[in-house]
Amino acid sequence: MKQPKYTIEDPIDNNRWQYMITWEIVGNDITKEEVIQIQSHLQELCAKEHILIEKFEANEQFIEMKFTTSHQLNITKWNQTMQKKTETYLKGKLLRGSNHGKLWKEESRIISQSNRPAREDLRLMKMIESIREVDYYDLDEGMIDEDVEKLRAYLKERRLGILEQGNQMFLVDQKAMAHLINLNCFECTKRHQYGCCCGSPCAMSEKNMDLLDRHLLQMEEALRDLDEKQYQTLVEKGGFVAANGEIKAFDGHCAFLIHHEGIYKCMAHKYALDSSIPIYDICPLSCLMYPLEILECRLDKRKSITLLTAAVEEEFAENLSRWGSYKSLEVELRCIEEKAHDLGFKKADYQPVYKVNEGLLSHEFGTFLVSAIKELCN
Repeated sequence: MKQPKYTIEDPIDNNRWQYMITWEIVGNDITKEEVIQIQSHLQELCAKEHILIEKFEANEQFIEMKFTTSHQLNITKWNQTMQKKTETYLKGKLLRGSNHGKLWKEESRIISQSNRPAREDLRLMKMIESIREVDYYDLDEGMIDEDVEKLRAYLKERRLGILEQGNQMFLVDQKAMAHLINLNCFECTKRHQYGCCCGSPCAMSEKNMDLLDRHLLQMEEALRDLDEKQYQTLVEKGGFVAANGEIKAFDGHCAFLIHHEGIYKCMAHKYALDSSIPIYDICPLSCLMYPLEILECRLDKRKSITLLTAAVEEEFAENLSRWGSYKSLEVELRCIEEKAHDLGFKKADYQPVYKVNEGLLSHEFGTFLVSAIKELCN
């Protein structure tokens, strides 16, 4: 998407409800005169509703508007109304004849947030109370009813942003997604040998297993070139994956864990990088996303939302995350505790959860989601 040509911007008032909408333009033929007319008309409409436009950007492809209010809007309905009023206004001004048809593409992008916890947000409370089933993203596994109730209680106390694009809706746990982490796994394995790869391997979805299965024989041969002894052990035990599709565990760690160049590595991850294959097409996503947690929440009336949060607090990790308690690993959690940084885990290398997982989020959900999360967390 090209950078906007025309921009006005003022600081955001954090004590108000905050929204940002993006309208994509049909035909890419909007003129500078039309942009000026749209901006003027929207400012007039918003002023009548005590809505303050903080930022307005436009080019021939899209119009984006950031605004704040002292009251919560029914933003989906408001958005549709504004689009219709703007189209009608332009046609009335003869700036755009009837032969142009619709001005806006069907799917708007909407970001909503406030500084209030979810329990003070009527829209969020309706969503949270209507959550009935929760599945872990990319796993054929879900929460029991007791855990769903715990999740609802957790969400009510969080500051949540809402991202909408067409029929897709995401809830973003802003504090968790902005939490600074430093996943220096190589340094961790030097200190704790296997680190997070000890014990039972991460589970995989049926889709993930199908993708991995296409490369298993090649991975075995790649292991043979690296370590003949470990390869023979692998063959004797029947390979990386069991007959039911689950990754095996050898000697108290994941079968894919290998010792190479003085450190422990994931064979699947190394093979993907060496073969120029996206790691998200081979490695279990549960390994790649840590500590990012993605939950698919089904609501009443068969609607669903995707929750983006992170297992950076022990209570959440123990009760709600796919990995469980950190304490069972008996390792220093410098990777998610910036205050524990040292020479191996340099403070300058800590980044927000969403930034560390930018590649995975883009691969699974598209670049809009990443840019929207950045907007919320900043």
